[in-house]
Amino acid sequence: MEDNASLLVRVSRIVLLVLIIVGIGLIITRDEWVPKLVNSIIKNENLGVLPVASFPDTKNKLPVACTMEAKLCPDGSYVSRTGPRCEFTACPTNLDTSGMGTVSGKVLLSPTCPVERIPPDPRCAPKGFETNIKVLNAASKTLLKTISSKSDGSFSFSLPYGNYIVQAAGGSMYPRCTEVALTFDSPVTIKLDLSCDTGIR
Repeated sequence: MEDNASLLVRVSRIVLLVLIIVGIGLIITRDEWVPKLVNSIIKNENLGVLPVASFPDTKNKLPVACTMEAKLCPDGSYVSRTGPRCEFTACPTNLDTSGMGTVSGKVLLSPTCPVERIPPDPRCAPKGFETNIKVLNAASKTLLKTISSKSDGSFSFSLPYGNYIVQAAGGSMYPRCTEVALTFDSPVTIKLDLSCDTGIR
């Protein structure tokens, strides 16, 4: 009697252990067999196969990364690619580029005397400087044209409507010439004097 009871206990323990192992296996693989079981039950009820759960497809919802290219616009500015199709942004259209404007002025050297004098000495007045003058696109800083001032420093030239930087060429140290920004949006003549520092103190 005791041997039978002992055998029954051992068998019960083995069965319990097997059930635990099977249960763990079912828990681990529930994502595989539960949907199949539910779909099978629904199909048998003539309701058709329905998905147990649906997950949004995020593959097509990721941010679009456009290449870092730039397009040069007629006014000298740049636009980049943007949007879901990575198209170039439209160029600015508010600036008329159909007309011409005129720049007229002088390149002047100063100071020309080591000490400022009161009253001012006419011999120490700024003097004209013969040099090259560069015209750059204001946005891209690309060189558009180079002209030369005369011996008295005077110059004159025409430009299409747009935004520019005008700079006289100085020396390796002195004279140091400043650059000037200008904009044409109408057929006018702009008076422009370019100053160059001689370094005299």
